[in-house]
Amino acid sequence: EALIWGADLHLVDGGRRLVCSERSASVLATVDLDADGHLGEVVAITDTETQPRGFTVAPDGRRREKISCRC
Repeated sequence: EALIWGADLHLVDGGRRLVCSERSASVLATVDLDADGHLGEVVAITDTETQPRGFTVAPDGRRREKISCRC
């Protein structure tokens, strides 16, 4: 499946992981980053509401709050 409609990106875990929203599949994906910032393994794909516009990450990195916009 091609994931082609990204909307929002956040660095978490001290910059060691990237969390991104993808609107065509309605998921949040978490990807490991290496020391140079290159993409590594996908560590989680979490279903979310339909076509998530964006999200915030709590300072502890554990909670992700979705922000939606049906424009």
